[in-house]
Amino acid sequence: MSKKKLYIVIVYRWGDRGLHSYFVGVFAKKQKAIDEAEKEECYRGGSKYQAEIIETEINISCAGIDYEFKTIKDLKG
Repeated sequence: MSKKKLYIVIVYRWGDRGLHSYFVGVFAKKQKAIDEAEKEECYRGGSKYQAEIIETEINISCAGIDYEFKTIKDLKG
């Protein structure tokens, strides 16, 4: 049985993880996450904030295990 996938959207000012960032949402459908990431980037002026989308599984922790999150949409640059 396959595990349930989740898509996490976070936006970063100027695409820099060291600057201001905020959580946009968690989505059950990849296309919904992509649409919401694009919508948020446009709402924030097109280039001031860049979105990253990470795919993970429900009830998974990276603490103490060898688990790599899959990047669906990486930061530009």
